Amino acid sequence: MTSAKGYRLKLNNIIELSAWLDDYRTTSLRHLGKLYGTLVAHKAVEYLDRDRMGITDLPDDVFAVACSDVRKSLGRSATGIIAPDLNCSIKFHLVHDAVLATFAHGNDEYLKAWEANKAVVKWGWAADAEPGGIPEQAWKVREKYWSKANSRKLGGDLQFLLVDKPLPDIGWGAIWRYLPSNEQRISVAVEAFKESDPTGLMNRYSGQKLREMVLRSIEQEVNKNSFLKSTRNRMSGAKKIRQDVAAARKPSVAKDIQEKIEAKERKPVRASEIDHADIIVASDNKIFVAVPYVGLDPDSRVFVQVSDKHVAFSQNGVQYGFVDNVKRSSLDVLKTTNQVILVEIEKNFDERLLRAKHMAIVTDISLQDGFGSAISRFKQIANTSMREKELKEWEKH
Repeated sequence: MTSAKGYRLKLNNIIELSAWLDDYRTTSLRHLGKLYGTLVAHKAVEYLDRDRMGITDLPDDVFAVACSDVRKSLGRSATGIIAPDLNCSIKFHLVHDAVLATFAHGNDEYLKAWEANKAVVKWGWAADAEPGGIPEQAWKVREKYWSKANSRKLGGDLQFLLVDKPLPDIGWGAIWRYLPSNEQRISVAVEAFKESDPTGLMNRYSGQKLREMVLRSIEQEVNKNSFLKSTRNRMSGAKKIRQDVAAARKPSVAKDIQEKIEAKERKPVRASEIDHADIIVASDNKIFVAVPYVGLDPDSRVFVQVSDKHVAFSQNGVQYGFVDNVKRSSLDVLKTTNQVILVEIEKNFDERLLRAKHMAIVTDISLQDGFGSAISRFKQIANTSMREKELKEWEKH
């Protein structure tokens, strides 16, 4: 028993202890949800990307399979604790009028939440330890209590165990916050592809070139619908990558591939302004606006202003361009929404490269234009009326 790392709780009885543990369990479950959700999210996306590359088919219920894989990988500790990397265990000892505790198992986040509670006081003792500034009388009091706690037979104390049965299956709602980054996805996908390649052709290429090939096969966005099975053309996956590799054996083809890869790696060339835009409505009714790459700030809000004559783009008070002669149908599409996905595109050889993506706020300023004209006319009429009134008053004198 690690009484040298023991604690004493400012509680009077087991009823107060039970209520206090409920609060600690709530805090711990939030941390557990994040840890478990992250592991399942990464595993589910790994299955998705392997499917995109044509290595393995997406399971019918990818979330259930991912949960099962994670549970198997977590296993049990030598002492029988389920999912030891995610679990937390605290032992309590009721001795006389005191509630003592030892933090038996758990990562730093659990320990931090435990020690941050005002009811928890560090109160350790051991026969071979030094008091460390604790008065002799106080040290003897600790010795009395901990000696009593340590002398009890196995099973004579209470135990808090956060996870006492297998972790449950979770779905999209519990994992979407913890999806892996694109960089993490690419790294895992590259390793998966190397393992699935019996020819060894991949070993002839640098990591960067292989990453470029894999990047063309996996989708950059992941949403709930991404995990629905469909009859995708896997020619864009592993088969396509292998064809690229085989074709690269020919000097002329290899040179062309190398030039395209180097072009993608170079610093994007920014346009001076947004002088044209393409409005696209996707099959899921999402509206995309594709514009030239001008280097918009990814952390600031982008505004798209739509009138009956043009579309304007601005950010942080700076105008990035006006697009005239936009089709009336496209203007009408923009006026039906208050938010679009704006993508910045750079043309590279015969390809169009996605350089940035933003969620943009759409504002219909058609009414403002009309209102502004009406105000001008009103001022003009008002000024004319005022001058006529002044003339009449002047003529009276």
